[in-house]
Amino acid sequence: MKSYITTNSILLLCENGNDQDAFMLIRTLFELLITTAYIFKEDAESRVAQYNEYDWVLRHKMVSSVSKGKDILSKELLQDMSQNAGIDLEEIRQKSKKVTESYSCDDAETWSKKSIFQMAKEVGLESLYNSLYALGSQLIHSASRSANEYIKENNGEMELITYPSDIYIDESLVGSFMCFHHVIRQLDEVFNLGLSDALSELEKRELEVTQMKN
Repeated sequence: MKSYITTNSILLLCENGNDQDAFMLIRTLFELLITTAYIFKEDAESRVAQYNEYDWVLRHKMVSSVSKGKDILSKELLQDMSQNAGIDLEEIRQKSKKVTESYSCDDAETWSKKSIFQMAKEVGLESLYNSLYALGSQLIHSASRSANEYIKENNGEMELITYPSDIYIDESLVGSFMCFHHVIRQLDEVFNLGLSDALSELEKRELEVTQMKN
């Protein structure tokens, strides 16, 4: 569901010329792809359970961070969590502790105890990590690479690019298709959804369109 919604968001951003924002969402789609592929690679039932239960650890980290905050937003978030949302902070602490003990994940930053790169390598998608994910990371973290498309020199004057751009449109469309297609292909293989022929036809059409553009 998330991959479907994110893909739609990319299409809307592309239509409006928000090319960098569209491409940044490719990173989200890629992480969904890697997570799906890694879970279903082996021991799927165990990995699904670990993925879901790690949510308690993430909740505890979030609550702990907010509790330490002295700013107004942190105080409002903590009050909202404990009162308005009916969240039991002690329950979160206890269940987080149980999960870390059960899976020996201690202070692991991810549910799998592996980085996105490590998981991508395990499922054979290292090359996509080095292209789609790496570039998307530069844009998300506002590295100098992202600034290049917002500021230009034009006849000795500085031009600020605030209008629609199509520089990353092709990459966004192709990248979103690749990631979304792989996610659905994985689900089709696991749950026998009967989508193999339709997915193969889409893949064929995508290849034809790409060849026409080249």
